[in-house]
Amino acid sequence: MSGPSIERARLHVPCGSLAVALIPRFIRSLAAHSMLGVDRAGEAVLVSEAVSARCAELLPDDRLHVSVKVIDDGLEVLLGPLAAGVPARILAADHLSGTGTIRALCTAVDVRPGRDGRERLRLTLT
Repeated sequence: MSGPSIERARLHVPCGSLAVALIPRFIRSLAAHSMLGVDRAGEAVLVSEAVSARCAELLPDDRLHVSVKVIDDGLEVLLGPLAAGVPARILAADHLSGTGTIRALCTAVDVRPGRDGRERLRLTLT
């Protein structure tokens, strides 16, 4: 018998120290419901740390919207809506303490334009 499972969750958090504290914990808890191995789950947390650290710089006085979906073999993280160009800036200047870049740790990365002129950054980790 298996217990309840989480398939999808959303977090809306003000940028700054609260985002830095909550977003990695949020990703870690959802990675526990996925089929990611321990190393890949750790890499998902590294990605979330990089994004949350950049949040205050790129979105001053704003909130970061994070949606996570548990997929068959991992996680799909959707950030946004973000102002046009913000996803590219997140990806252009990312660096993770000795582990590479967000792009290097993700299986897929893409920017999705919205009808509202804002963009969403989708990160897939499998």
